[in-house]
Amino acid sequence: MALGLRVAGLGRQSLWIDEAYSVKYAHLGGSLTWDDYLDNLHGPLHTILLHNWCTIAGDGEAALRWPSVMASVLTLPFFWRLTRRLIGARGAWAATAAIAVSPFSIWYAQEVRNYSLFLLMACVALLAWFRSLDGPGHIGRWILHVLLLFGAFLSNLASLFIIPVQLIWLIGRRRSHWVSTLSAWAAVMLLLLPWEIRFYNYRVVPSGLLDKTKTVELAPAREETWASSWSIPFTYYAFAGGYTLGPPLEELHEDRIGALKHHMPLLIAAALLFAGLIGWGVVGRREPNRKQRLRLLAWLLIPPLGVWLISLLNLKAMNPRYALVAYPAFLVLLAAGWISMKRRGVRIAAAIAVLAIWGLCWGRVQWDEAYAKEDYRSISGWMREQLDAEVLWITIGVDDPLRIYYLRDCFNGMDLKVGTYRRLTSYPPSHWERFWNETEELASEHRRILLFESRTWHLDPDGRGPGLLRKYCSNPETINRHGIRVLKCERGENTDD
Repeated sequence: MALGLRVAGLGRQSLWIDEAYSVKYAHLGGSLTWDDYLDNLHGPLHTILLHNWCTIAGDGEAALRWPSVMASVLTLPFFWRLTRRLIGARGAWAATAAIAVSPFSIWYAQEVRNYSLFLLMACVALLAWFRSLDGPGHIGRWILHVLLLFGAFLSNLASLFIIPVQLIWLIGRRRSHWVSTLSAWAAVMLLLLPWEIRFYNYRVVPSGLLDKTKTVELAPAREETWASSWSIPFTYYAFAGGYTLGPPLEELHEDRIGALKHHMPLLIAAALLFAGLIGWGVVGRREPNRKQRLRLLAWLLIPPLGVWLISLLNLKAMNPRYALVAYPAFLVLLAAGWISMKRRGVRIAAAIAVLAIWGLCWGRVQWDEAYAKEDYRSISGWMREQLDAEVLWITIGVDDPLRIYYLRDCFNGMDLKVGTYRRLTSYPPSHWERFWNETEELASEHRRILLFESRTWHLDPDGRGPGLLRKYCSNPETINRHGIRVLKCERGENTDD
């Protein structure tokens, strides 16, 4: 069942921006260098796997997503073994059944990203660590823990939050456990030194964190900092139902309060259900014991809080996927709450309610276009037909899946091979005036102008892009695809000049 849910519709949706960057890092058809490994601050392990996988399976959308499917399915037996140590066999079966059908898990199993691999490596690393505590002084288990924890960091640097989870379980343990764990951390930090240096140079220094006199101007979609006040509640919302339980993400960006109002009855019901099960998992009387339950609660709370604090420093935008280390604790407490219910009828009703919500979320991904990713695939053919030496392509927002994947043969890096290309994406507002002044000069020199808009999110509040086209065309041709709008102006046709 887990495999079937992850394979269903695997190649149906277009690649979106983050998946395009995975393709970019993998250098499909080329070779990977040491600098390529270091530059990927999300962790290069998925890049290596994807690069080699595509030499065998090809680079179609479904083929690109298969490594994530396999990592997600492979997580199940390790997750079961890990959770059995925490809440016993009965709870482990319930938690593993939950992760098998959870929309959040399925979502990342169907993306060309490293998050399914990240979850797998986090579970394997934690399991190896618990085994190393069973036999402190056993050098083989210590080495295995070091290598797997290092692998977890290489799958995603957000594996940093494995460390506070281990700290939670170290409290009250013997000195030998502390020595073994601390020495393992030191070894991993030493192995990670090349990536730590890159992270410092490319994240810490540009953030202005070290220079309090420096003002870092953020793109408007990021608000005052990269940490939204909604970030932590949204993380648990995503854990509970993926990204399709409530309004589509595009609606949340446009009008957060208005979008939530239409979905409030379902959101309240889901919040009560999941909070009730997790709360009962914390206070219930069955396995695990009270100390273990409090540790699980701390495990659930600390990684999202840590990600939020880091985003306050403008080192990285807050996102539930960076708090993925907390996701096993969410499922374990959910399962603990369920098995702690004494009445069989109540357990059945709770299971049906959870599965009904998850079925709705899964169905929306499969069949509701409002929850689909932007359709770069279908617009790519039309865009290709428009490209010639006379075209000026202006992008407001995101077009990376076209440049990197669907139209990669038409681009040389950030430049069109034929025609002229301009892009307004994450610039702070102080750069906008110069961008539009330069673009207006170029527009007067080109016969065909294409304005490509996707994920614009406050980048053109004054409508200067459409206004520019209307200087040359009173009624530009409009092409719409899901999440994308293209305005086309053909000089000499339907013009006011």
